[in-house]
Parts: sequence; structure tokens; C-alpha cells
Amino acid sequence: MFFPSKPDAESIARILDSCQPHALAYPNVGATLLSNIQVPKGYRFTEHTCQLGNGDHVFQQACDNLRKWKIFDLPWLTFYHQAPEIEKDTTVGILIRNFGIWSFNPCKIIDIIDGQAETRQFGFSYGTLPQHAVNGEERFLIEQDNDGNVSLGIVAFSRPRHILAYLGYPVLRYQQSRFAPQASAQFRASLQLTSTS
Repeated sequence: MFFPSKPDAESIARILDSCQPHALAYPNVGATLLSNIQVPKGYRFTEHTCQLGNGDHVFQQACDNLRKWKIFDLPWLTFYHQAPEIEKDTTVGILIRNFGIWSFNPCKIIDIIDGQAETRQFGFSYGTLPQHAVNGEERFLIEQDNDGNVSLGIVAFSRPRHILAYLGYPVLRYQQSRFAPQASAQFRASLQLTSTS
């Protein structure tokens, strides 16, 4: 969704409410929740991993911060959500400004990952709603291995949906490429700040 000026918080809240009933409109919904991700044909896949530290306290702190949406604490975007913490089927959205045009991109939480497989895990996946500039899905996953090492993994697949996203694809790819490393670095820093407070 594109706007000539910045939409206010009330407008964003109305948009999120109006998007809530809509279904995700792309192939392989929930693919990022699988251990063997099947990327739909024609979609671009990205993957990024960041080491967060070692120990149960790091894992718990990382899970708590992810539940509070701290992965989206970046200066060049504004993150909106319907619920204080992660909940399945919650609509969320990111507001960004490029070349004087504001874009708001709504998504829906597909599911939450919370359990013990080969590693301890906590995370979630969300998918784009029809009002989003692109089609696709993204997963954020905290993992702790048997040696206690804690990592954050971000995987996504997407392709342009809106005509402006096609026309501005180089800018879109630039934003996508910088989001994961910047979000990971900020998220790791938030753990260090929390641990010293």
C-alpha cells in the first residue's frame, strides 16, 4: 500500500484491522516452518544467520526480546502490530519511506515455533497479505544447540507483486538485503544492553 504522505497511527490501525480477514495469497504458505524449505518457482530465497552468544540465559533473553518484536527496532522502518507479543494470525506491518513515497506492507503471523527438536527453538513465520508490495514469507528463529550456542536465523522468499515494486525492484532488493544483517546486529546489541541493565 502506497501513500503520498505518512499515514498516522489511527490509519495504520484501521488498515491492520481491515487486512485481518484476508488470506495469504502466494504458493507454499508455511514453507518456512519446514526443515526442508520448498521455495515456490519464481521466488527469490535469502538466508542469514547471526551468533548471539552461549547459555540458557542468552537463549531465554533472545526469546523474550523476539516476543516483544525487538527484531524490528531499526531507524529506517516503523513496525506496527495488533498484539503486544507474537500471536498466531496477528496482522503486523512495516512502514517505510522511499523517494518521497510511503509504503505500508501488512503481513500475518502464520505460526509460532516453540519446542525442542535437534536444538531448542523459538520463533515465528509471517506471510504477506494481498495489500503488500511483494508476495512471500519470512521466518525468524532463535536456536540453541547441544553445546549451548545460541543463534538467530532469518530466511525469506519473495517476489514483487505491485507494479511499483517491479519498477523499484533494485531498491526493494537493497532494502531486503540490508534488513537481515542490520536487524540481527541490532537484536544482538539489544541482548547485551538488557544483560547489563
